[in-house]
Amino acid sequence: LERSFFEYKALVAEKEACPNFVPSVYYFSKSNGIIAMEYLAPPCIILRKGLIQGIRYPTMAADMGTFCAQTFFKTSGFRLSPTQLRQQVQFWSRNVEMCALTEQVVFTEPYMQADNNHWTTPQLDEDKKA
Repeated sequence: LERSFFEYKALVAEKEACPNFVPSVYYFSKSNGIIAMEYLAPPCIILRKGLIQGIRYPTMAADMGTFCAQTFFKTSGFRLSPTQLRQQVQFWSRNVEMCALTEQVVFTEPYMQADNNHWTTPQLDEDKKA
């Protein structure tokens, strides 16, 4: 349930920073871990699925650049006062579970033998050894 709280807070912060690229959140229940948000009707799909299907997104690089620039700037010390920045650092530092998960699956396990790593055998066996 703690993870859903931080996901909710991230969505709210991202929506505030870059409203054109983030769905609206209508309801959140911390005790139930429920986030109710704007419905994105088809043809909207999860980006990962579209990329796997080979769909080309001609504005993706510019859109992602805009989202990252707006979000990073508006939540950074360039825009926030020193007090606001310290409060945000303190708040987000409580998200230890998600930080640990990210460290595990993004920064550690891809570079070692791990139970969560899977690949197509035998086609990628040699690449896996690298």
